[in-house]
Amino acid sequence: MKILRYIAVSFSLYSKIPMPRFEWKEDDMEHSLSFFPFVGLVTGLIAYGIYSLLTYFEVQAVVKAIVSVIIPILVSGGIHLDGYMDTQDALRSYKPTEEKLRILKDPHTGAFAIIGLFVCLLVSIASLTVIFDNADNKLLILLGLTLMLSRILSGLSSLLLRKAKEDGMLAGETKNKRKSVIVFLLIQLTVLFACMLYINIFITLIIFAAFLVCLLCYMHMTKKEFGGVTGDTAGYFVTVSETINLIVIAIIVMTGII
Repeated sequence: MKILRYIAVSFSLYSKIPMPRFEWKEDDMEHSLSFFPFVGLVTGLIAYGIYSLLTYFEVQAVVKAIVSVIIPILVSGGIHLDGYMDTQDALRSYKPTEEKLRILKDPHTGAFAIIGLFVCLLVSIASLTVIFDNADNKLLILLGLTLMLSRILSGLSSLLLRKAKEDGMLAGETKNKRKSVIVFLLIQLTVLFACMLYINIFITLIIFAAFLVCLLCYMHMTKKEFGGVTGDTAGYFVTVSETINLIVIAIIVMTGII
């Protein structure tokens, strides 16, 4: 029964998928990251299903790319893009750390957030258009699974890295750093890696390398610019790592390596 509660809380926090309503306990919040990657898995399945339907009706690749970019936004309610946009505003302010943290809390949207969102969406659509024009079914399945991978790494980094502030949703989820949550996320990462290797070794290694580079850059950026991670920067990581991965795969597809 507790597992069902944890799943419901995770999906309630990180998606717009309807879940049963009940009174949350502190224990539920502390386990919310355990099933955060499952939100990505479900999102990938939905995206793949709709892509298959559009392919059946011979819809153009660019239209499929646009729909594929929109689906995760609709499923998540845009929570990760919100963090991405807030982080963009803070980073481009070039202010001291405390001022950047204040900008993260500011509900107003700045110009850099809009510009960053516009670039991110355009790049994602362009990359997916290239991929859809040339990809086989195995590659598309792997791309769907990366939505789970980005959330596993986001969850682990949120648990293991220093927090920039002691309040907020992320602090409430990670304040006790439950070993069971960390171990469960590591198990998910191991199983996901094995499954992706089974599908295609070469592409999987490329994908994991791209995400690892993004993670290392993210760790450096959050420490330097914010003094640690926040809920907004976690959303920033999900968005940026997925976008960078699409760019890498699109370049590889265009060069004919795969």
